[in-house]
Amino acid sequence: MLDARSNADRIYKEVYDAYTYAGDTNRNLQPEWVADARAAMQHQQEMVISDLEEKVQQAPASASDEYMYQDKAEAEKERDVAQKILADIPPAIRAEDVAYRTWNPMPYRRYRSGDDPEETETKDKTVAGEKK
Repeated sequence: MLDARSNADRIYKEVYDAYTYAGDTNRNLQPEWVADARAAMQHQQEMVISDLEEKVQQAPASASDEYMYQDKAEAEKERDVAQKILADIPPAIRAEDVAYRTWNPMPYRRYRSGDDPEETETKDKTVAGEKK
């Protein structure tokens, strides 16, 4: 209990970071190195799976030594575990991956000055130096 109290700020920050990483559409606010690290982990695990696929293809139906566990069934189990590990790796979320989340962007001024598009258009022209 003392550990949770003394580390509460860090715990809240890490929970916040996890939520914003998954939900924030502005990827400029997220550290790029996190996405790079996750992509690298996925790539490495895909290479392991590829090697294990080859191991499964070359494995004999039964092992010559019962302590080596190198028969086809064991190689398949090893490959299946590697595939589950790949599924457990969090995704590397990039801007193009979340572009579908924003389908109706409005100009910022509309959020600040109301919902009337004509009023907003008039203010935009006044700011630009034109008079209506």
